[in-house]
Amino acid sequence: MIPYQAHNHGGRIPVELRKQILITIWMLANPESIKLVLDRFDSSRSTCYEVYMRVLTAKTNSLAQRFIHLPEGNNERNTIQKFKEQRGFPGILSAIDGTHNPIQAPSKDPEQYINRKSFHSVLLQVVCNMDMKFYRCFLWLSRVCP
Repeated sequence: MIPYQAHNHGGRIPVELRKQILITIWMLANPESIKLVLDRFDSSRSTCYEVYMRVLTAKTNSLAQRFIHLPEGNNERNTIQKFKEQRGFPGILSAIDGTHNPIQAPSKDPEQYINRKSFHSVLLQVVCNMDMKFYRCFLWLSRVCP
């Protein structure tokens, strides 16, 4: 479920859920110009990008709650032991890494999306165990990531 977010729409009607999902699926499936996406869905650049990020964040959070769990009890001890035996790191339960995913500069607050390498991106950060199973996934704006 995509959470409701109060926005000042300036008198515009909010984008219906079905259209939000279609915009997101289209943007994921078709690496075409954003202008073609805007024309196809008769929406502004900022609306398409806001919808895209809202749907992806909601879906990521939903999947994370359903499938990603930290080990407990014996699994926790086994994971810590694996890290020590296979990599020589004692007391480690998980590993963390991230990648900057390039995006087109959004019309609203584009400076918030410029990363340390001076291009617009969002940061995907994951936490995994020795078997490369994800425990947590985070999606951050480049300037506000922790």
